[in-house]
Amino acid sequence: MNQEIYPEYSTTDIILAAVLVENQNVLDRIQVHGNKGIFYFLNVEKQMLLDFDTRKVMVEPIAFHTAIKNL
Repeated sequence: MNQEIYPEYSTTDIILAAVLVENQNVLDRIQVHGNKGIFYFLNVEKQMLLDFDTRKVMVEPIAFHTAIKNL
């Protein structure tokens, strides 16, 4: 079964961005608008986003906290 992939995916959700970073997705760039950012990722699997939405994604807590701080 072929997994659908978004060649470029963007989000303003820092929690989702941290989860994507911790699951080895490539953060391409961050575009800053005022006090908010838009996070752009490359080649994100649709299943990862569905798993995030249904609370099925697992991340290591300390690494997740560090990812949020770094973003």
